[in-house]
Amino acid sequence: MARGGITKKSVEQARNALIARGESVSIDAVRIELGNTGSKTTIHRYLKELETDDDKTALSASLSDELIALVNQLSSRLKAEANQTLEAQEERHSEQVNAWQERFEQQSQELLATQTHVEELMQTLQQAEQHQQQLREINHQLEVENERLQSDLSSQKQRLSEKDDRIASLEEKHTQAREALNHYRDSVREQREHEQRRYERDVQGLQSEVAELEQTLTARQHSYSELTQRNTQLETQLAELKRHYDAVYQESRSSEARLSELKQQYDRLEARFAGVTSELQGAHDKQESLQTSLTELTKEKQALKHESVQLNAVIETQKAMIEQWFNTKTPQKPRPS
Repeated sequence: MARGGITKKSVEQARNALIARGESVSIDAVRIELGNTGSKTTIHRYLKELETDDDKTALSASLSDELIALVNQLSSRLKAEANQTLEAQEERHSEQVNAWQERFEQQSQELLATQTHVEELMQTLQQAEQHQQQLREINHQLEVENERLQSDLSSQKQRLSEKDDRIASLEEKHTQAREALNHYRDSVREQREHEQRRYERDVQGLQSEVAELEQTLTARQHSYSELTQRNTQLETQLAELKRHYDAVYQESRSSEARLSELKQQYDRLEARFAGVTSELQGAHDKQESLQTSLTELTKEKQALKHESVQLNAVIETQKAMIEQWFNTKTPQKPRPS
């Protein structure tokens, strides 16, 4: 029977102290660590329970859930059966001790009455000593076996610890690689979306500029048609007045030549515009070249506009000179009196 103050916690503390000092854990060593208190049966039972708890903790790190459940079930069953057996042994031991105490008291009383039972008591004592010696030998063998099992258990624990460290390192590397891959995917997706938005904005800007250019060209074609009609009229008038206005006629011919040149430039501009429009519709990868072409076209349009303004000014000047000449050469009708 356990004496007062002996608990599983105190046995565990004593065992841990022996392990920390590098000493072998045995029932006698634990009992000495506890101050020679507690029965060996109780200490042995607590040590077995602690070993079972350690084995369960070591196995739970590597076994599957189903196998752990089975091991826990078997461990609980073995523990229950072992507790029942230990309790039965303790109960029998208590009964034997009580019986021995009663017998001892009876023998003591008989010893006081007679000295004839002394030899029988000595023989019983010798038998008890022999039985105790046998128990000590068995206990020593159990301690040797326990030390061997403790050594094997320590080796298994060390290997399991190394395996756990390796698994943790591999899991950490896997996590880092997965985070790096996710970061790379997010970066590529954001860059692709940014490029797509910039491409759409560039295309929309180019389409807007092309539309504005088409409108401008349409207006220039209309202006050119008007200029052609006006130039035809001027040519007719200049043909009639050629003999009198050679200088004016030469200027008109120069203007006509310039107008023809502007027309050719306009045709080339229109052809280039058609080519640029076709390239814009057929291939988006030539956006930079198209942007350059559009810029050049814009500059040429501005130059053409400037030259058209100058030509209009020349034509207006010639028209004013012709009208002035007609006014000076045409006889005025007499006013009615």
